[in-house]
Amino acid sequence: MAQTGAEQNGQYYDNEAEDTPIPKTEVSLLNRILNKEINDMYEGKVEIRTLQADPSSPLHSTETFESLRLKPELIAACYAKGFQLPSKIQSACIPLILKTPAPDLVAQAQNGTGKTATFLLSILQRINTSIMAPQSIIIAPTLELAQQIVTVAKDLSIKMPDLKIRCATKGEIVTPGTVFNDHIIIGSPGIAERWIVQHRAIDISKVFCIIFDEADDMLSMQNVQDNIFRILNYVKTNQPNCQLLFFSATYDDDAIRYLVEPFAPDAQYITVKWISEQLKKNGREVAVLHGDLPAEARLDYVRRFANSEFKVLITTNVAARGLDIPQVALVINYDPPVDNLKVKMGPIGNGKLGYADYDTYLHRIGRTGRFGKPGMAVNMADNEVSLQLFKEIEEHFGCPMQRLDPMNYDQLEQFENSRSAV
Repeated sequence: MAQTGAEQNGQYYDNEAEDTPIPKTEVSLLNRILNKEINDMYEGKVEIRTLQADPSSPLHSTETFESLRLKPELIAACYAKGFQLPSKIQSACIPLILKTPAPDLVAQAQNGTGKTATFLLSILQRINTSIMAPQSIIIAPTLELAQQIVTVAKDLSIKMPDLKIRCATKGEIVTPGTVFNDHIIIGSPGIAERWIVQHRAIDISKVFCIIFDEADDMLSMQNVQDNIFRILNYVKTNQPNCQLLFFSATYDDDAIRYLVEPFAPDAQYITVKWISEQLKKNGREVAVLHGDLPAEARLDYVRRFANSEFKVLITTNVAARGLDIPQVALVINYDPPVDNLKVKMGPIGNGKLGYADYDTYLHRIGRTGRFGKPGMAVNMADNEVSLQLFKEIEEHFGCPMQRLDPMNYDQLEQFENSRSAV
């Protein structure tokens, strides 16, 4: 199979940067499993665990801040602060937050796992210090936590001397006409609501992201809940494309129902896991392959998929990069591939759209219909942005895609019958 995407330092990198890169040597090993040439080695699970610690082993896999494609000044600040490697929550969330178009996100991880650095690195990556206007707002349940976030933000932006950070405190005098032009505003719900909604002291026209830290805790107090709702109503009315990020150690159904669903109905909750759970509920045997899995687990899933123990393999771009998966009858593109390294101004939502990634699309669908066997690729578009990207792919390859209406059951049945006859 032809390689697509970029290859750096012996690792495959996907243009969407949505997952942990898998070392090229491990890709080679996984391909051997897919072709049933590695059974003897697979039996030695203890040896596999030992090999994971050996950098020369094909099972050795590491995640670095460099692989998250952060600015050099942010990477330097991480190392200066003593962060050697990104945590799981950082590896999973930062690439997703930085996607174009920017999705709303609900992230859950226990305290002490690096949630604060996760959202701070994500917004610092996107802040334009040449624009003297608020660009990101962080809401924390207490002033004490807000001040802690300010401290971490200053540490991580140590190499960004032009960055301005303001903590919304009770002692700050706000009068009619007061305007704050700091790049990042951090505060508790009550003060933030007064600054944003009541006094209009924060111009949100340049704000691209609002973060709610410990979001679940903020719903336990009615007055705080009211503050949050007023902030969200004001922001979504005046800056509808603003990205919403909710971070918390816990979430209950009330938090999702009252806080997330009304304002971020399309928020992402670790997409790959959600897809697999939905398929399992419908009785499907599913394997999930992504770069954050331990190497031993990846070996196990690929071996079982090759042996037809799993009929469905859900995988991210990076995890599948370079894998030669034989005998696949159907490929489903849950989202269109996007080249995040390129940005253009698009007509939809007055926001920035990434370019369609043609190489990755060809790599995805190239797994089906091989060696003269019939195959099919299904592309799913649930919004105008995705639809436009698939249209670009269609025009690029000059290969028309048949458009299906998921609510037109007669059309779907006719299509199914036509495929059965092939």
